[in-house]
Order: sequence, then C-alpha cells, then structure tokens
Amino acid sequence: MLPRSHALVSGLRTHCARVVREVLELYAPPLCPACDEPTAVHRALCALCLSGLERTSPTAVQGVLAPYAHDGTLVSLVHRAKFAASELAAQTMGLLLRDCLSEITAQFDVVVPVPLHDQRLRERGYNQSHVIAQMLDAGPVVHALARPKRTLAQARLTREDRADNVRDAFVLQNPRLVRGLRVLLVDDVVTTGATLTAAHTALLAAQPSSVHCVAVARAILRSGL
Repeated sequence: MLPRSHALVSGLRTHCARVVREVLELYAPPLCPACDEPTAVHRALCALCLSGLERTSPTAVQGVLAPYAHDGTLVSLVHRAKFAASELAAQTMGLLLRDCLSEITAQFDVVVPVPLHDQRLRERGYNQSHVIAQMLDAGPVVHALARPKRTLAQARLTREDRADNVRDAFVLQNPRLVRGLRVLLVDDVVTTGATLTAAHTALLAAQPSSVHCVAVARAILRSGL
C-alpha cells in the first residue's frame, strides 16, 4: 500500500501546486512562464527568455521535426511543465510549436499526444504533451494510444537503453480514431527519437493515412549516457 499512498500524496501536492498557480495567474499580473518575471501578455515570454530560445534545423531529423534546442529557456519550460505542475509552461511550449507549424497544420486530421503511464499521470496531475497538442490548432486531440508499461525515465539512459526501455511501451486503445487519417504525433522533447518511434510504430497498426512526429525541443544525448 505504501507506493500507492505515496503516489496519491504526490498527486495531491501536484494538484494543489497547479491550483495555486492558476489562482495567481487570475489575480496577479502576467508572469513569464520560464522565469516568473512580469510580462505584458499571458503565456508570453519576457524579453530575456525570448532571446534565450535557440532554433534548430527546419528539416526533420530522425523523422522528427523539433524546431527548438533543449537549452536555456526551453530547459526551464520543460522542467516547470514536468516537475512543477505548470500547465502555463506547457501551454507556452504549445504556442511556440504552433508558430513553427502554422504553414502545415492544415495537413493533419487529428493530433495524438504521447501518453503517460497512469501512475505518472496521477503523480504529475496532467500530461504536458496533451496540453501542448491542444495549443496547436492542427485538428482535434484524440487519445488513440495508451501506455500500460511503466518505463524508466529516459534522461539517464544510453541510446541503446532508451530504445529497450520504451519498446512495446505503447498500445492502441482506440484505433478507429486514427484509421485512414493524417496523424500528427506530439511530444515535448526528443533526444534519440526512441519514444516517438515506439509510439509511431503502435499507431501504424491502426492503418492511418500518415503519421508525422513533432516535438517542441531537441536535446543532445550527453557523452557517457
């Protein structure tokens, strides 16, 4: 019972933190979602954090289009979205990605976020990839995939271990939602592409018309990992 109790307490803390942030956002001046400095517009980065964005190659690498480098401002946004219950940070990442995809969003019928395992979803309180997907205006967000396998965090794994870790991690739960359609598969950060590759493979079993993979940021696998 202890692990389950721990997960419930962790989930409650995450929920409370999110509620506090939402109340502050309603009654306080807009703050930068990456550093908490005042900004003029809700969900907008301050000038310093905006200058800390680094664009990557406009072409897809390893089959994944990721327009920003996982550095500087994006590191802060990703950390806040994943570990500080900041849906505001996830929304901001979604808007950044939407601006980069504006010319191609009409090419898709549905958007599929990479799912979290149920326990991790309870602990975090929400799925940051789902929030990002909601901001894209690239079609309805559908939950065609589930993640029944509780995988290790990818951050500390080698390239080979990452692929093994997420192999068969995803299963189709609603194939009719994507069958014959043009699918945009969305995640927050891509490093080796192992997670998106595993999710992409699971989606293909539903026979979609096409599947394109995007992430907000591209991280570089550090030497020795």
